[in-house]
Amino acid sequence: GLKLWAAALSLAPAADADADADAASASARAEILSVLLPLAIDAAEAGNDALRTVVGRLVTRLAGAHADAFRVVVGGLSPETKQRLGRALAADGGGGRGGGGGGEGVVTARAPPTIALKTSF
Repeated sequence: GLKLWAAALSLAPAADADADADAASASARAEILSVLLPLAIDAAEAGNDALRTVVGRLVTRLAGAHADAFRVVVGGLSPETKQRLGRALAADGGGGRGGGGGGEGVVTARAPPTIALKTSF
């Protein structure tokens, strides 16, 4: 189910210069996300650690790629579902804001950057 809805979202019309077409494509993305997001949350809760990580990354990617539609859909979620979403995002190693309660808060230190800029020419 998740792959089908993620594919449908990727095929949704992109933003256009025409205001009417842009509003229609934003509405289509929001409708697809309104189905995909609860499915993703359910899969994250029912799945193993690997599935939780994949779902967390998928949700994070969708939130970045379709920010306006994502905000609309998340704004319409119940407080309980928002908490479940936070837990699903937290399963991605802290990629989300976290939703409080019920999940393990694993904090990992980030490694220093491995790319050094050449400062002497």
